[in-house]
Amino acid sequence: MAGARKFATPYITRDDIAALTPEASRVSGIPQVSEVDREEVDHILGEREREEVERILQAR
Repeated sequence: MAGARKFATPYITRDDIAALTPEASRVSGIPQVSEVDREEVDHILGEREREEVERILQAR
């Protein structure tokens, strides 16, 4: 909650949280942390640059 700068639960929405496991994501319908990050990266860099970064990381 503190990371979202929302210090009381009434102010937290589903957009403020992320599931840590695939099972939690499947049951709750809340995206996993990796999916949330991917959307933000795509927004910042665009799809083409994200694919290049993933290719580089996989090569390590």
